[in-house]
Amino acid sequence: MTGFATTAAWTLAPRVALKIAVDDWRSAPTSSSSSWEWHFPKVMTVLGSGPRAAAAAATKAFCPKAFVEKNCGALPPDEFLSGDRRKSLGPSSENLRQNGWNSRMGEHPGLHRKLWKSRTGRNVKKKYGDRMTSILEALNSEVNVERGLESLTVTLNIREQSVILNEQKEWTRALAAFTWFKKQESYEPNIIHYNIILKILGRARQWELVDEIWTEMQLENITASNVTFSTLIHVNERAGRIKEALEWVEIMKSKGLPADTVTANTVIALHKRQGNIDAAERIFKELRSAPTDLEDSNLKSFTRQTKLNTGPEVLAAVRDVETYNVMIDMYGQEGRFEAASSVFSEMIGSGVPPDTVTFNTMIKVCGLSGRRQEAEAMYLKMEERGIAPDLATFNILIAVFCAEGDLQVAMDYFQLLKAKEIMPDEVTLNTLLSALASRDLISEVESVLTNMQELGLVPGEGISVGFILMYVRSCLLDKASRILENLEKENLLGSASYAAIINSYGKQKLWYEAEKLFLSSRGKWTVEICNAMMKAYGFAGLHEKAVQMLTVLEESGLTPDETTFDTLLQSLVSTIPPDVEKVQQILGTMRVANHKLHRSTSNMLLGFYAKLGLVKEAEETFGQMLGDGVGLDGGSYSALLNAYAESGLTGKAQQTARDMEEAGFPVNEVVLTTLMKSYGRAGKLEEAQRILADIEQKQGQPDLFAANLLMDLYARDGNIKDAENIYKQLQAKASVNEITQTIMLEMYKRARSVKRALEMASRMLSISELKDVASYNSILGLYASLGRATDAMEVFKLLQSRSVRPDIRTYTIMASVMKRIDSVQEAIDLLSKASSSGHSQSLQSLTTLASLYAKAELFDEMFDVCSKLRHTGFTLDVAAYNALIFAYGSAGRFDESLRMFMEMQSKGLQPDSVTYTTVITVYGKAGLLEGVTRMFKRMKQAGCEPTMATYNAIIDIYKNAGKTELAAMVYQEMKFTEYLRQQQSSSPYRDLLNQGLSSDEETTKISAFGGRRQEAVDTEKGNVSRDVEAQWPCGTCVDASAARIRNEHFPSRDDSTGKESTLSSLGSAPSVLMLSSRGSKFFTSGGSQLLASGGMNKPVAAVRPMQAMASKDGSGQKKGRQGTGTAVMWFRNDLRVSDNEALLRAWQTSGAVLPVYCLDPRVFSTTYHFGFPKTGELRAQFILESVADLRKSLQKRGLDLVIRVGKPEEIVPNLAQAVGAHTVFGHKETTSEETTVERRLKGRLAKVEVPSEIPGRSIRNPQLDLLWGGTLYHIDDLPFTPNELPDVYTQFRKACETRSKIRPAIKMPQQLGPLPDSLESIGGCGPLPVLADVGLTPREQSPLGVMRFVGGETAALARLQDYFWVKDKVREYKETRNGMLGADYSTKFSPWLAHGCITPRMICDQLRKYETERVANQSTYWVLFELLWRDYFRFLSLKYGNSIFYLGGPRNVKGLSWSQDKLLFEAWRDGKTGYPLIDANMKELAETGFMSNRGRQIVCSFLVRDMGLDWRLGAEWFETCLLDYDPCSNYGNWTYGAGVGNDPREDRYFSIPKQAQTYDPDGEYVAHWLPQLKTLPKAARHYPKDAYLRPVVPLRFGQPPRNQPNSGQGRGQGQGRKPAFRRN
Repeated sequence: MTGFATTAAWTLAPRVALKIAVDDWRSAPTSSSSSWEWHFPKVMTVLGSGPRAAAAAATKAFCPKAFVEKNCGALPPDEFLSGDRRKSLGPSSENLRQNGWNSRMGEHPGLHRKLWKSRTGRNVKKKYGDRMTSILEALNSEVNVERGLESLTVTLNIREQSVILNEQKEWTRALAAFTWFKKQESYEPNIIHYNIILKILGRARQWELVDEIWTEMQLENITASNVTFSTLIHVNERAGRIKEALEWVEIMKSKGLPADTVTANTVIALHKRQGNIDAAERIFKELRSAPTDLEDSNLKSFTRQTKLNTGPEVLAAVRDVETYNVMIDMYGQEGRFEAASSVFSEMIGSGVPPDTVTFNTMIKVCGLSGRRQEAEAMYLKMEERGIAPDLATFNILIAVFCAEGDLQVAMDYFQLLKAKEIMPDEVTLNTLLSALASRDLISEVESVLTNMQELGLVPGEGISVGFILMYVRSCLLDKASRILENLEKENLLGSASYAAIINSYGKQKLWYEAEKLFLSSRGKWTVEICNAMMKAYGFAGLHEKAVQMLTVLEESGLTPDETTFDTLLQSLVSTIPPDVEKVQQILGTMRVANHKLHRSTSNMLLGFYAKLGLVKEAEETFGQMLGDGVGLDGGSYSALLNAYAESGLTGKAQQTARDMEEAGFPVNEVVLTTLMKSYGRAGKLEEAQRILADIEQKQGQPDLFAANLLMDLYARDGNIKDAENIYKQLQAKASVNEITQTIMLEMYKRARSVKRALEMASRMLSISELKDVASYNSILGLYASLGRATDAMEVFKLLQSRSVRPDIRTYTIMASVMKRIDSVQEAIDLLSKASSSGHSQSLQSLTTLASLYAKAELFDEMFDVCSKLRHTGFTLDVAAYNALIFAYGSAGRFDESLRMFMEMQSKGLQPDSVTYTTVITVYGKAGLLEGVTRMFKRMKQAGCEPTMATYNAIIDIYKNAGKTELAAMVYQEMKFTEYLRQQQSSSPYRDLLNQGLSSDEETTKISAFGGRRQEAVDTEKGNVSRDVEAQWPCGTCVDASAARIRNEHFPSRDDSTGKESTLSSLGSAPSVLMLSSRGSKFFTSGGSQLLASGGMNKPVAAVRPMQAMASKDGSGQKKGRQGTGTAVMWFRNDLRVSDNEALLRAWQTSGAVLPVYCLDPRVFSTTYHFGFPKTGELRAQFILESVADLRKSLQKRGLDLVIRVGKPEEIVPNLAQAVGAHTVFGHKETTSEETTVERRLKGRLAKVEVPSEIPGRSIRNPQLDLLWGGTLYHIDDLPFTPNELPDVYTQFRKACETRSKIRPAIKMPQQLGPLPDSLESIGGCGPLPVLADVGLTPREQSPLGVMRFVGGETAALARLQDYFWVKDKVREYKETRNGMLGADYSTKFSPWLAHGCITPRMICDQLRKYETERVANQSTYWVLFELLWRDYFRFLSLKYGNSIFYLGGPRNVKGLSWSQDKLLFEAWRDGKTGYPLIDANMKELAETGFMSNRGRQIVCSFLVRDMGLDWRLGAEWFETCLLDYDPCSNYGNWTYGAGVGNDPREDRYFSIPKQAQTYDPDGEYVAHWLPQLKTLPKAARHYPKDAYLRPVVPLRFGQPPRNQPNSGQGRGQGQGRKPAFRRN
């Protein structure tokens, strides 16, 4: 062919020269060592002198494997990538195809038929016959191919050897077989084998071995054929080694070998890659004119030897088809559709049948040309011809329709692909996923992703980033975060990906998430990433932070580009207040850096200057645009025109309009309305009206925008009548929009026309299409100013329901409104839903949320919000600091609260009355009365007048502290201040009414009487209560009134008599007339309340008589042993010596103590409803261990423990009689079974007669003295009786924390003996019981458990020491308490607490010590928080009695229809529900007797909500299994979780997928308890499908609903919510 000219070999590249030199060298004699040595220097000259060359010259019998192993390291073993090794790497799509995966989706055909398949996927027997099939099967079953060949008993011919080489699936096996063949004496080297091995090594990209095989061919005198070169060219081209492929072409040319069809096609492809279209076309033309029988002689020889059906006519067809395919593809990629079509037509006309590749190529060409119909037609024609489409066909079709945006058709082809049992590959799935994700089709994406995971494929970085962007746009931030974390963990994110994700967060105003990602990408920062972060701040309105990004760029050594400056300017012009100087500075920096402003940025600057009235700067910017050659557009002229209009420069405005017209930009309606504005600003309303008439005449219809503008001009000028006329005209023509109505509403507000303003607001709200947030803000401002909080809340709800996004103005208004509504939770819900998804919220919304969460005592959420306020770059104002002080104070973090107070002053912010009132409240909660007094004094010294809220707060503090005199004095001052205020003005609201409703500041002005406008009007009319109107003309009257008030509102208790008395009996309080010198300054109208309703009518809690405490030390316990006789100490659920008041009282009141424990068989019977064992083996063992430890502890203190098996009401009276006990001491229980035993025991003791120690009496009945114990707060210290217990935990906790004190643990004497002398008469102490005594068989806790729980006080104290002091885990308890795996994610005190081996007070004492010596934080507080839940359930059982065991619970809920399905319950009980998270928890419970707090909530919700089973089934099964079972906590928690207990949210639901993703994202917990899941990928462990049990029931909610992760199924699962199960 003329296209293959010969060139001088030595002018080629060095690699080519090397090959030719070796080729020439093979013709030299090699029969003697001397001849070998003669040639050695020549070879070394070309090959070099390294070890590779030395090895090549070492032996004539050259072995590539030996060579590589000697000089390059050992080759991979023959079993490499085979067998188990391949399985461990996962089934790549290529491996699956090679192994015959072309059956049904997801099924390997090898599972159904045993035919061994060849490397090409065809049936071996059908292809080669029985003999060859047997040989291949024998070799395939042998790991070492050389041993397999040795074991063959047949002699292999060249054909069979070739087949063996060709059918090896790994290059290592092929090379090993080739080496073995060469070692055989009968082996004859031939080009066929070398061509095969070159092809295999080339496909495996083993280029060094390819070079060695080539060198060996020269040494063995094997003449390379055109097939050899075709193979080498082809494998290099396919590997992208274009340079090397062209080198082989040159060598082929130099040898004068003609190119066959395959080689020519490869060369055409090479030229196509190089973009050398002309050369490719030239070769194509030559190839068409060449003879069709140009085959390699070696190939013909191979054909004869192998007897394969590959005649010349087949080879010609194959040649022509491939050639045409290459040319069609080349033209298609060049966009030459006509040329590609011409080649295709020529192919059909020449009688060359197209194959699958041809049609695939034509489909792709049609797609690239935007011809979708032709592409589909080509597919149909393909099927008509009977040509089966392959995977590439569908990949191309899917890609075509995805590119066109027709995803439905793309999905149809995807389904067709699966219907044809073709397995999709990464290309298929990635194409679909990318397109679906770009359209936010989440369900479709997740469906395709499931298919991908089933195939063992993992999406790459680009696709994964697309998922993140999709989830961010859809506000599913949890899912986005999980993907993002995985990519970051694997370090798979590049700079471009970081920039794209940050930008996506920014567009959603999720600046917090964007910032977090930005900081985590620090090591990869580029200008693009910084620009994206700057934009994110700008989108969120955090313009100051956006400006600070310039400093970040400079400190990182990055050079800002034009995008940086454009973004920076956009933020600067949006900053409030605007920083014109900074804008000018940035513009100067841009000019120095020779950056030019984009036209859009310049227009934005013009608008910025226009808004500020900076005409000169606007003119300079316009001139700069002209000087820089920036193309001006109509927007540029309009922006300059607007600058003139805003300043009322009508002349310049008119001139600019003329210049604009001369520049070719028509003066349209926008320009004319701007001129209207200029006339309006200049007070020329007639001219503005004339322009409006011209616009409407020109258009032939009303121009709404221009009409609104003129109406606004009239409204601002106070011309209500003309504005109303325009409104009526627009209304008559049905041309009114939301802007029109907003203008009218604002006009009526300015005119103080309340009635018409309300009518307009009502009219606006009736429009369902109202979407303008400014309109809603105007309505909200109206209702807020009128004090109509309820109406404002309804408007806010309506705004949300219509998907209108609130802005900063909305939050500012609602912040004042929400302070007045009664339902704090309602306010939280509204504000939370309205806020942005994720963490990115405005300063105003966060400030309001912090206060609301604090009021609701949702401290998790509160601390999260406080952290955002403090650490995310906000410039905090006084309101924000007030919220922080209040929030931390509410949570008991007094130091942090006061630190915020000092921080705000250090930043130059002046505290206001709210600040001082909040700080006073904090001091009060901390019990620091001196701080209260000092802060009150400081407040007045600073000139900040106390408000009614201040006075009320101080009065409550003094009153609760028992300082009734001080409280009365403050009340007296408050009333006197009110009197002075009324003297200053006959109507404190007159000025406000005269001012009207001109601004939203009136929201804060109308503050007395709760800010209600109507009451302010009533006051103006004189319709106020007599108490407020009371006139106190002189100090004497004030003193007299104060005395009356003290007597009425502050009854006290005489410390000596215990009777109530009045303060008047103690003498009058000092006069406060001295305060009158400050006049009306003592009162401001900014107070929030006049009086706390009813707050003054409750008497102060009675003070305990001092005599009652006279014989006690600081802990309240009596000192010394003063009694005689014998006392019995009856142990039940108080198996300890420490902090045991009943034991102490027994010791104090006696001369000898008999400790008794009864192992009651009834505790080991069956449950009430369903007959489960009341106590399982594990808890029984724990109890016996605790009893044994109690005996040892008593023995150390001079006592012992009498142990009996039987009923206490029978055993204890007998023992009391035998030892002559005067009293039986014990601890009080609260639930019916225990109290029944107490009642029976008391009755039996009443019948027992023992010698009396009382003078004058010979006999007496032993008394039963049951003391309260086992709770954090003593029942006597509660601020209410059990019957008055609040039905909401938060109210209970708040009351206890503020009005009660936790008693310290009781210190026990070192010696508690002796035992009574009559011990032997009762049969001694008795042996320790064993499980057989109660009919149980011993069973050990599973070693898989979180820890080994051992009963007893000793083990309890060891755990306390270990958790607090050794491991120091309590400092992070709050962060880890929701864990499920490990010993230290929570305290694990609950088993010992349940059996009284340790008490909450003992834990509290250690906690206080820890806080003093190490750290006090939210985690240390949270331990008490959880302990208090135990108290709450205990006290609830007193209030509600047996109702906690009823189906309807304490609230007596009716109409419940829960099932008692036995099979469903057994599936739940046995951990066979098909949901790994449920099953793992239930298996942990059964095998260890323990389950995490989080797990208890989840399985409870699943049983009740998803399975619909009777909650008592779960409660009784927990009673059986739990080590930490106690009836109050267990049944209290189950009623709480089932919605029949004390939970305001009845339908508490925990989504299994959500809980799994949040608390066990990697499936470590479920794999720990369900070993069969360990082999699954982490992402599949919670969704194992066929690898696990089929779910017994569908989930009530399969996935969390979009945008509301805690809605419906999520209630109660967010952080800070009260968990359904309370332990510690």
